[in-house]
Amino acid sequence: MIPKEEEERFRAFINQQLAETGEYERLKRHLQQRLTDSGWVDRVQKRSKDLIRAKGIENVTASQMMAEIAPSARADVPAEVLADIIGRLQEFMKQRVADA
Repeated sequence: MIPKEEEERFRAFINQQLAETGEYERLKRHLQQRLTDSGWVDRVQKRSKDLIRAKGIENVTASQMMAEIAPSARADVPAEVLADIIGRLQEFMKQRVADA
């Protein structure tokens, strides 16, 4: 197991590399498109609207919506979309290590 401090340094390094190369924005756009194409965005929007209808708009805060919807939204991300993004991140990291 990797020590937590080392893991945090590694994450910071990868995030820095993603930002500096523009890969973060490319991955973000790709993920947004994949989630839209899979119907995930529509499903999350429907859950949000259903929650607002059930509780009333005056009785729901954004943080309450996030607390109620985020867990199921995360769980609903299609496996193939998740695998695609993880694969792209792994490829990016391999490339960065090879270039170093």
